[in-house]
Amino acid sequence: MKYFSLIAVAFAIRSFSAAVPEDAFKEPLPNLSVSEAQANQLAVPVDASSPTRRLGSEQVQAKQVQAKQIQAKQIQAKQVQAKQIQAKQVQAKQVQAKQVQAKQVQAKQVQAQQIQARQVQAQQCTGVAPWNTSDWDTWCETNCNQNPSYCPSSHCYCGPPEPPPTPLSCQGVAPWDTPEQVIACEATCNSNPSYCPSSHCDCIACPQCINTNGGIVNCEALNDKNIHTAVDLWVQNPTNATATFGDISCW
Repeated sequence: MKYFSLIAVAFAIRSFSAAVPEDAFKEPLPNLSVSEAQANQLAVPVDASSPTRRLGSEQVQAKQVQAKQIQAKQIQAKQVQAKQIQAKQVQAKQVQAKQVQAKQVQAKQVQAQQIQARQVQAQQCTGVAPWNTSDWDTWCETNCNQNPSYCPSSHCYCGPPEPPPTPLSCQGVAPWDTPEQVIACEATCNSNPSYCPSSHCDCIACPQCINTNGGIVNCEALNDKNIHTAVDLWVQNPTNATATFGDISCW
């Protein structure tokens, strides 16, 4: 009975579908599109002060602040690092400048010591005849005291000043044995450089009277007080007179 009812219902539906045209229910669908203004009216307003919205904004703001703080720290760290590098460079330059200055001072001191040592060791040099002129004295002073030294003994003499030459007592040789020739020979033979031709002048050396370290008198210089004693001694004993007062030609 149950199955028979189901079959009857199915048959009735089929018969109704066959009697009604296919497009009887194909009416156009309503236009459901809306304008922008209508959409804004239909939009559900969002409350910015809602807890959820406020929490998200605070989180974004906190992240931005944190990012700015990190950036500021990074910039500050770079600035500090740059200042430290600059300070080290300045310090290195100062140390280098001090080292250079110390080396310069040391070099000047060494140079001054060398100059002082040279000055201490410098000898008084003069030209040797016939180069005994002021120009040759200067040349010998310069070249004999330089390092390395160039000091030919044929041209230069270095050391304590040479004793003055022993004076000569001169006479003219005949036929120039005249008082005028005696004066000429005395002058030219005792000049420096000497000009004393033996054809015109006859000279002997008159040694200077000096005392030895032992106090022994080699000869006694003549003066107004002892000239008469010398003459009397010469008359009595020429040998003793010569030993005491020198050759009579030098008196």
